Amino acid sequence: MADQECWSMDPDFQCPTAPNARVAYHLTLLRSGFCESFERILHLLSVSVTSPQASIRCRSLKALLPILEADPFIIDHTPLVKTLVSSRMKDISVAVRESSLRLISRCRELTPQLGVEVMPEIVRRVADDSITIRRRAMKILTEMYLHHPEGSTSSGIAEALLHRVADLDQTVRELACQSLAEIWISPYQPALTGKGACRTKLAVVKHLGLIARTVQRNRCLPAMLTTALQTILVTPSQGTAILHVYQLFVARMFEMIETPTRKGDGSMEPAATFQVLLIFAKINAAHIFTTQQIQLLQPYVGPIGSADDMSTYRSVVSILSHVLPRVSNVDSMLLRSISTDLIRQVSRFNRPILHEVIRCLQTLSEIIQDKQPLTRLTLSCLENIRKMVGVRIHDPADQHTVRKIKKLLLIAGMCGRHCNFEAQLDVFQTRFGDWRGQSVSELMIATFSRFSSPGPPTDLRMAALDAICMVCQLWPKHFASAMVSAQFEKAFEEKDASLETIILTSFKELLLAKEQHSEANDGVAVKLDHIGGSQLDRVAAFITQTFMSHRKDLTRIALATQDEQALLAVEVLASMHRQGLLHPKEYAPICIALETSHNRRIADLSYRMHQILHAKYETIIAKEYMRAVDVAYEYQRDVVGNVRGATCDPYLSILNPMVEVIKAGRSNGRTKFHESLCTRIDLDLSHTSRLYLPRYLQRSQFILEDIAFFEYASVKDLTAALIAMEKVFTRSGVVVVDAIATEILGGMSSGEKSGRNDPNRLQVLAAFSTVLASLWHTKAYLTQQYGLSGTRGSTPYETSKDSGKAPSKVDNINGRALWERSGEKDGKERRLKLDQVGKKGNSRASDKMKMSLTSFVKH
Repeated sequence: MADQECWSMDPDFQCPTAPNARVAYHLTLLRSGFCESFERILHLLSVSVTSPQASIRCRSLKALLPILEADPFIIDHTPLVKTLVSSRMKDISVAVRESSLRLISRCRELTPQLGVEVMPEIVRRVADDSITIRRRAMKILTEMYLHHPEGSTSSGIAEALLHRVADLDQTVRELACQSLAEIWISPYQPALTGKGACRTKLAVVKHLGLIARTVQRNRCLPAMLTTALQTILVTPSQGTAILHVYQLFVARMFEMIETPTRKGDGSMEPAATFQVLLIFAKINAAHIFTTQQIQLLQPYVGPIGSADDMSTYRSVVSILSHVLPRVSNVDSMLLRSISTDLIRQVSRFNRPILHEVIRCLQTLSEIIQDKQPLTRLTLSCLENIRKMVGVRIHDPADQHTVRKIKKLLLIAGMCGRHCNFEAQLDVFQTRFGDWRGQSVSELMIATFSRFSSPGPPTDLRMAALDAICMVCQLWPKHFASAMVSAQFEKAFEEKDASLETIILTSFKELLLAKEQHSEANDGVAVKLDHIGGSQLDRVAAFITQTFMSHRKDLTRIALATQDEQALLAVEVLASMHRQGLLHPKEYAPICIALETSHNRRIADLSYRMHQILHAKYETIIAKEYMRAVDVAYEYQRDVVGNVRGATCDPYLSILNPMVEVIKAGRSNGRTKFHESLCTRIDLDLSHTSRLYLPRYLQRSQFILEDIAFFEYASVKDLTAALIAMEKVFTRSGVVVVDAIATEILGGMSSGEKSGRNDPNRLQVLAAFSTVLASLWHTKAYLTQQYGLSGTRGSTPYETSKDSGKAPSKVDNINGRALWERSGEKDGKERRLKLDQVGKKGNSRASDKMKMSLTSFVKH
């Protein structure tokens, strides 16, 4: 074919066209040796993606990208590629997970269907431990939503983004709000919709229906959406345009309320409509709601029919309490009518609805300047409560009376929380002639205290204590009063979880209100404008000093369990931490222990506190790290039910969050930490009389497994740990070997022979030998895992140039052998041997122990 003259002489030969020539070229290229090796190349890459070495997995994923870009056909017709790429999103390495997300982002552009298939795993990556991974997953989901805003996955994507509004990292929170603005708000801005009606009413209604379905997926989502909408509204460049979108949404929902449409038209259920309206009402922005819209809400606060109407009723009442202060020119007769309807049904409401009703009544009374309805209600409740003092309440037949007192306490407590009656002091003094106080709040607390002291049934005490706490929210000075603090101390001494939860909840609300006191009131915290900031400071300091510094009640509750009560105590500590009410040394060990909790919310809060503490007070906190290790071990042992120092699959240290925080500090601080941690298992044969050996073995195993499975920040840190381990082994090993050789293998004086077979001594020597052996195995594992050589921790990287780099792990070496060697079975056998030796007359066990010790010395 290369000889064109030969072919041109053939009468049947036709000169090939350019397309035919290209096809011939492609066919020839596909038969080349390189292209025939494509399957083998792809197979090698797929094998490399599953390599034990994280760097190789990462590079393999990057190498796949140009291949898939050149031939997207591979993505749909090679299931192995999809499986490998999606599975790497769960990789233990952050770099590998990030490379996998990058690859999926690009492949999704080439094959949009791939995004739908892997979306569940991308949604899970939005809650990843790594901030970088969370941000990248959020960007991918935002792009997927914008390409298919009406797809079946839209609600799931929006929910994942909403959860990140409460993220601990500020950059993630900002990105979540920005993403929600892009997918839910920006497409409906006037500049984009215009007057061409490209966004019809039906489209807006469908969009609002999607919002309603999304927030109904989780109870915490409405509050997160409110926060996001508030953040979006304060955007400097688009504030006015965003406000117009909010007005559009609210107007469409009121149109649905006024003129219900068929379900086929995409309308929302009334309860869902009012729930979304409440979210916009809580934004607390002016000009979103109008006077005409308020009038449409009046029929919904009338007499309640079925139980299904209760959720709608609560939403409407809450909307009114948030919106009325920001809507002018509302007819006073309408407001009085609403107030009358609410007062008539007060006794029917449970606590959540009553909270909204009393707050709405207080708002109405301020607008119409008439407080008589609330005053009469409170006077009636207090009078009836005082009449109930001394009645029979302990017999089962008296439960009706108990329920009546609890309802009265709830109503009166709510009135005391939301309403300031000090201007009506003379009215209360006239009604209660035997009372000589000078404060209505004192009258309320004194009345409630008759049922909060020990004696009445627990549920009645809870209601009375709750009522006291509600009054204290409006008048924080009573938290420091002798009467209230005595009630709190008694409840903590009894260790009654239900009473403690009520008190902790009140502490949390007060401290959060103090944090928000300098900001604009958002309707969540109580209004504290009637008191000075200095009074708030004194009360917060009193609570901190009394129940945290002196009595340690908060510490006890936080470290006792992993349930909601412990989370509540941690939230109180977090608020104290943010306000600088505690000394760093006082709660740093608590944070480090709690960040190992299996309760994710407790662990996240504690980790965030530890990060801030370490960043501000590294020198002070560093001195508490060894005590923190002991507290973490005790917390894992007693609360979590774990005595191992690491987890398997993957092998990761329990104290890894602590080490991650320390990595952000100075290099010398990390080195000192690793050296000090090794010395925690140092041995002293001269002080063993008070040593509980099984506990000592557990604690030593916990520390050694932590050391083995740390993610070391640099070669210098690893070297420091190895050298410290060798020093401990050398120093203590000589003492233990000498004692074994002297006391068991011979060389004892005649005066010492009487203690030669002392079982207690054999126990001590056996325990110390076990710890030293485990120490040596841990050091050997680290040496193999990181490819180190030589003695005394020497390493080929030990130069000033490379000592700051992260050490590289050797392929095909994991912690399985070390994990199994120090596993639970071996630990039980060691403790069993120690217990057997401790029994009198068990000479056979003693002989076996002697043989083991002899073997240790020879080794």
